[in-house]
Parts: sequence; structure tokens; C-alpha cells
Amino acid sequence: MTRVKISLFIMALLVVTSFFSGVYINSGCEKLLNRINAVQELSSQGDTADAINCAQLFSREWSKFRKTASAMVKSDKLSEIDRISARIIPLIKEQSDEVSADLKELEALLNALKNGEMPSLRSIF
Repeated sequence: MTRVKISLFIMALLVVTSFFSGVYINSGCEKLLNRINAVQELSSQGDTADAINCAQLFSREWSKFRKTASAMVKSDKLSEIDRISARIIPLIKEQSDEVSADLKELEALLNALKNGEMPSLRSIF
């Protein structure tokens, strides 16, 4: 009977941990998506200085979020976002046309990360 209680406690702990990690990932991705939208708006308006400042804020927020998220998510999902986010500031400085494409790709990857970590019975068990 003791083994059953311990097993149920461990299962409940896993479910609760999975739920809260999913909520953390979703809220963090939502904040980052809002920052990407701001960068995209500023870049499309031609406001390079503000777009660079906003992109630097995104970079700092992403670095902070990545440290915690790397314990909860496979690193291959995060490394692609790292690769693209490192290109954003130089592309804005060059006023390249690729900025909007990279921002859209970054947005799609963050949405995929957000939707992939949505807690459900299938992802928990």
C-alpha cells in the first residue's frame, strides 16, 4: 500500500510540474511574441533606432527566458530561435529586407514552442 501511495504522489507531482512548466513556457512565449511584433512595427515604419532598442530588449528577455526554458524544453527547439534572434539586430542595422522574413520565422518558431508545450493529458502521460 505504501508503494501505491508513493507512486500516486510521484504521478501527481509530475502532472503538477508539467502543468506549471507549460504555463511558464506559454506566458514567456507570449511576452516574446509581443516584443517581436513591436520590433516588426518599428522596423516597417523605418524607425531604426527604436527597432534596435526593442530588438536588444528582446535579446535580453530571450536570454533570461532561455536559461529557465532549457530545463523544460529540448535544446534543438531553442537553438533555432537562438540562431535567428542573433541575426535580427545586424539585419536592422543594415536595413535589410530580410528582417521581416526572419521576424516572421522567429514568430512561427515561438508559436510552435508555445503550442507544443501546451499541457494536455497526451503530453503529460
